[in-house]
Amino acid sequence: MELELETLLAARFPIYDRQYSKGTIFGDWGFECGPGWLPLFITLANKLNEMGVKPDNITVRQIKEKFWALRLYVDVPAYVDDEISALIDQLEQESSNICEACGERKPSHMRRHECDPARLSLDYQRTRFLTQLATGDGV
Repeated sequence: MELELETLLAARFPIYDRQYSKGTIFGDWGFECGPGWLPLFITLANKLNEMGVKPDNITVRQIKEKFWALRLYVDVPAYVDDEISALIDQLEQESSNICEACGERKPSHMRRHECDPARLSLDYQRTRFLTQLATGDGV
């Protein structure tokens, strides 16, 4: 994911600030996936906020693509572990129906080079992301 989008996401949702994940793959490398899954990250952050989980109580270990689906590895407080694990499972499952690169739902393509080039531009992704933040829209 573009550093600019990561920075915007971390500014709005501190759980994605790498300072809270020092010494992890996420802390070193950040998001190892495309911007198409931004709504999934917004959904997770909103749910954690609703549950009262503070950024310093969660460690994002890794966020990546594997076998055309999202993989999220996080450490959360025990009191929300089961609920967050279920949500993460749901988001990972849902990601397999969203193009990682462009965000198209139920895409007819599975490879980045098959995406509509206009949907891959940083300007498009930035506008899409800022709209989602303004509306609070995740998935």
